[in-house]
Amino acid sequence: MGRRKPAESTSYDLDGLRKAFAAFEGFHTAERRITGVAAVAAAARACLLPGQHVGSGALPEPKSEVQRYFRIRTAELAETEALAECLRVIGDAAGDLIHAPVAGSDLVRVVSAMSAVIESFPAGGMPVSAGETPDQACREPAVDEMWMWRWIVGHQLHAMFNVYAAYALGDAADALRAGCDDEAIEALETATRIVGGFAGARAQALAVPGWFYQEVLRPSMLPPLTGAPLSGRMHTEYRGYRKRLGEVLELVPQTSVELASTRPRLAFARERLLEADLVEAERHVTLVEPVVSMSRSLIQTGRSSDNAVSALRRIRHRRAAEIEPYVRFPDGASSTGTVSAK
Repeated sequence: MGRRKPAESTSYDLDGLRKAFAAFEGFHTAERRITGVAAVAAAARACLLPGQHVGSGALPEPKSEVQRYFRIRTAELAETEALAECLRVIGDAAGDLIHAPVAGSDLVRVVSAMSAVIESFPAGGMPVSAGETPDQACREPAVDEMWMWRWIVGHQLHAMFNVYAAYALGDAADALRAGCDDEAIEALETATRIVGGFAGARAQALAVPGWFYQEVLRPSMLPPLTGAPLSGRMHTEYRGYRKRLGEVLELVPQTSVELASTRPRLAFARERLLEADLVEAERHVTLVEPVVSMSRSLIQTGRSSDNAVSALRRIRHRRAAEIEPYVRFPDGASSTGTVSAK
């Protein structure tokens, strides 16, 4: 995953994938949902030509223990390389979503976020390979292997969404600096679609039994299997997203009342983004609790006054207080706190 270099003359024919996105329906019967996700997985894989890979030579060094663990790397990529990596992540994640017990609403938002990522690339005409068939994509893996793979690919999908939401917010910031509200609003809407997929990607990663998390996943994130206990603070992709969100708020610091009086479409686009971001914080709490229960996080000691869930609740409450000036319907959880996106 990485920042895209300027467009090249060679690109992809993504029509099949776009059609699979457009046809997906998350609220049909389980069989039709599975068929729809399988179509997305197969279409993403079909866009990758045989033997295609990202870059050449050795992979870049991980920038954190979290990147090493989840097999994530960030680097500046040519456009076709970046698209190939996105297709790989989408193909892997959608392949697992065939089996993952994820709600229809999460599936709809995840697929919409995947689509928004692909829409950020220009249409092209590269020949399409045969790819995998839906039957191959639906092959049932061993249970333990499936849960471990789900944990990895769900986090890779989340990281990809972080990266491309940050790109969209960067585009919004550039448009705001140039005084182009229409372009800024379009970029904010794209970012909102992608942020809407954050929780679904996390739900996918956490669609494992609590005992499997406690007995297998948790110890795999601690020394001696890792160089240090893993923490959400190590997610460089998510930190990049939050930095870009902060830049947007610095460029439009007006309250919701002030901004809506002169630039209402921009005010409401900003509000939709911030509400989606708050929902992500809320869902983080409810998705983590079933697997961690009363446990402390991996970096908390016995002297901590919080456990993992209460620490996440504090983050949620702080974020609600921070966006209060920018939304019409604040929840009143707190009337204190400085305004920021951190």
